[in-house]
Amino acid sequence: MLNFKTILLIAVLLIGVYSVGYSSEKDKELSFEDEFVIEKGYYQPYYFQLEESDLLDVLVETEGTPIDVYLLDSNNFNQLESNGTFEYYQFRGNSIKTQIKFEAPNYDTYYIVFESLNSDAKVKFNYTAYY
Repeated sequence: MLNFKTILLIAVLLIGVYSVGYSSEKDKELSFEDEFVIEKGYYQPYYFQLEESDLLDVLVETEGTPIDVYLLDSNNFNQLESNGTFEYYQFRGNSIKTQIKFEAPNYDTYYIVFESLNSDAKVKFNYTAYY
């Protein structure tokens, strides 16, 4: 029969093995934050160079003015810039506070686009990219 110290030691070892064997984080991490104003009817893009399976975590908050937030790849951002039809990976419409978590499906430049249609909007955002 196992005594309490032996059971405790086995439990600690199992937890340690599990913790070492599983990690959702990547080797490198890059964080950035910014604050800006989007004028009514305009958009503000930020871009990220990501490789396949890199992770992006973006938190966006306004001072009460709803905005639209898009996550696009380079091809669809170019379509947006040329006033064409575009598709998005993620969309948050009419948002005052939102979070986007994204895993890159392939190597590309990805864009977070903030758009204000109804009035000027003061935006604070921060992101962390895991490489």
